[in-house]
Amino acid sequence: MIGPLVDQFPFAHSDGAADSTVTALGRVHYATQYDLGRLNVYDPATLERVWIVRESSHVSSRLLLYPVFDGDRSDDSIGIQTRAPIGVLRPSQRYVTTSGLVRARVLSDTVVDLLNDRWGYGVVESDARRIRITPPILERMHPVDRDVEEESADFIVCDGNHRIVERVWRRRLPTAAVAAIEAPAEPYYILPLPETAWSLVSDAEVGVAPARDQKYTVRGVELTLPGSPLWHVPASERYRRYFRSLETGFDDLGGQAGSD
Repeated sequence: MIGPLVDQFPFAHSDGAADSTVTALGRVHYATQYDLGRLNVYDPATLERVWIVRESSHVSSRLLLYPVFDGDRSDDSIGIQTRAPIGVLRPSQRYVTTSGLVRARVLSDTVVDLLNDRWGYGVVESDARRIRITPPILERMHPVDRDVEEESADFIVCDGNHRIVERVWRRRLPTAAVAAIEAPAEPYYILPLPETAWSLVSDAEVGVAPARDQKYTVRGVELTLPGSPLWHVPASERYRRYFRSLETGFDDLGGQAGSD
């Protein structure tokens, strides 16, 4: 049971004196048990506020990212879409769970819409825990995953898949998110799906999270030098070196919505 909103933090502080979404993401590092260790994932200077908007045509639908103007509060999609888009959002997971979608709807209606700053994050009480509720976290795809001729910047979902499917894709409501406009130094641990795959992700609603190979495609890691720190890690698990440990920046995030 999610309790009332008990605390709020803004997207950023100009003086850096207090916590914010930017400072929290600046603390996020890779999984400590692998060779990338405690290297930070995000350069705070690359973090920007964005809107995620569903764009539909007679042929297909996709999700676009739009810039945020100072003073933005309205999620009027018509007004937002008069701006030039920043890029296209691509999914990483192939499925959603029913319980994850329900949780996403509850959080949207009872917590997120009450935030003073939609790109900030809130803290709620839940079963004696203080859980952080963040906006969806996105990042620009690493060069190793981009097409040779990239017509527009492609982004991938790092956190918030259920919220994006439930709110943006299904209800067609523009949603506030935070994106790393420049790709992190290391690629994402999941290979991106095509930009047109959101309908497939939304349709793949299940009661229980499937086996890993049905959830997503993990990145293969080839070892070229004997003695690498990953040498004794099974090949099927080496992708975890790229895992972004978001809780190292935000503390308790309440677990993944798709882990049921």
